[in-house]
Amino acid sequence: MWLLLLASLLWAPSFPLVKRLALDAELLTAIRLGLAALVFWALAARARAPRLAPALQLPMLGLGAVQFGAMYLLVHESYAHLAGHEVALFTVLTPFWVALFDGLAERRLRLRPFLAAIVASAGSLFLCRLDVRAGALAGFLLVQGANMCFALGQVAYRRLALRRGLPHADAFRWLYLGGALLSIGAALWTVPSAALTDLAARPTTDHLTLLYLGVVPTALGFHLWNRGAAQVSAGVLAAANQLKVPLAVAVSLAPPFREAADLPRLAAASAVIALALALGRERTPAA
Repeated sequence: MWLLLLASLLWAPSFPLVKRLALDAELLTAIRLGLAALVFWALAARARAPRLAPALQLPMLGLGAVQFGAMYLLVHESYAHLAGHEVALFTVLTPFWVALFDGLAERRLRLRPFLAAIVASAGSLFLCRLDVRAGALAGFLLVQGANMCFALGQVAYRRLALRRGLPHADAFRWLYLGGALLSIGAALWTVPSAALTDLAARPTTDHLTLLYLGVVPTALGFHLWNRGAAQVSAGVLAAANQLKVPLAVAVSLAPPFREAADLPRLAAASAVIALALALGRERTPAA
């Protein structure tokens, strides 16, 4: 359990940090996943751990492109419409997308997770104030697209691991490589050269922030989560999926970030989402 908590603590500051950077979504994704891939490939070169079967390398690349590449591209784009704490709060629906994809894979859909998802969505949309902030709906939908990509990746990886006995450390370098290839391709296609010039001219603190985002919450955070998930029960894992949400919201609102928030509305929305979690937790499959 402590590995899951540590991973959540590492993820929490990333939400306000990404918002503060205000960097192009494709460029930020390429840098984060490129650094994560470099870390894992460098570690793999020195390790004597079991290797992934050649027949599974291409599926891992594709899975990483969806679970990490597409997920980060969507969630980073949502920062153009939402505050960091709102992005964090809207990731609370990930377990319900996991329930949907797991149910479809097992051909046994349950009603309870979807009722919980509806309640949680109502709380999230209440926080958005859609009648005042037209762009908030776009941000909410982008985060849900990211949640779907991450959930689909979790379900697919778990099924492969159960059936094929994946060597996790080596599998993750292929996952990150797939995500990096997709995001680098997107960056080359969409990011103008002026954005690279602007990035080079930014202060050292921004460069250090990018290094932190790529190595700590992305590479190390997901690795710790993967190890921790293999050591706890399904119920503990389901509850742990929500650890990053209150932590990230608290970090975003506290110094030095101090994001502006309608605290009564945030509290009401959080209460509705907490009710949804209580409704769906009993029968929601683990990620």
